[in-house]
Amino acid sequence: GHGIFAAAGTGPMGFGPPVVLARGPGFGTIDPCFFHSTRLGRSFLYWGSAGAPILGRELRADGLGFAAGSEPVPVLLPDPADPARWLWEGVHVI
Repeated sequence: GHGIFAAAGTGPMGFGPPVVLARGPGFGTIDPCFFHSTRLGRSFLYWGSAGAPILGRELRADGLGFAAGSEPVPVLLPDPADPARWLWEGVHVI
């Protein structure tokens, strides 16, 4: 399986201990993308694929864990009938 980790920076050349945010089998827990909404004042993490949905979930204010009560939400669903839309990789939110 794969996992997504986060760590706080201790300076320009180092990081603190990593924190596991998500783990999963196969390639469904890959390609994380951090997004901070200035309009909402909240941060989110998006990840996934391997023919599965791209998921999004709200982060805590420090970004080192998921917000209390938040759950992964499918935000982009693959279409197995369409070869151009059945596999999404490397999501980026701008």
